[in-house]
Amino acid sequence: LRRLFGREELVVNSTHHQAVDSLGRGLKATARAADGTVEGLESRSGYPLLALQCHPERLVDKAPEFLCVFRWLVSEARSGRAQS
Repeated sequence: LRRLFGREELVVNSTHHQAVDSLGRGLKATARAADGTVEGLESRSGYPLLALQCHPERLVDKAPEFLCVFRWLVSEARSGRAQS
């Protein structure tokens, strides 16, 4: 996420009544809220996996930098890496 957004901190639109408690095997938390809530997950193996608990689709109008999430998704889909 740091590489994708090019910075350490973001303001997101998360309001949780449920959140990740235990990470699955092979996953790492790569973003957390100030209270410790996991906001982003990625693969430990380098597999192209990105999970966010915010809603970037609702942010792009006011914060166009969130378009990078969708650009990344399209790029990975075109590359075919996710199928290997």
